[in-house]
Amino acid sequence: MERDHGPAVEGVASFHNTRCTIVMKAARGGQSASAELCLLSWYPLYIFARRRGRSPDEAQNLTQAFFLVASERRLGP
Repeated sequence: MERDHGPAVEGVASFHNTRCTIVMKAARGGQSASAELCLLSWYPLYIFARRRGRSPDEAQNLTQAFFLVASERRLGP
């Protein structure tokens, strides 16, 4: 999915409402639920980083790292 990675914009960031069933399925290891949660959350997290002064590349890396850490914690040691 191609997104606009232009300069950060001023204003209020908004996350779409996420059904708690998606979060619960993702927490139990549901791959399709995890993928859906990533699709819904990636861009708002990226914009969050951009609005805090991160460059486009740095914001992408931070966003990807967030999901990597989240997936590693879900899978456990």
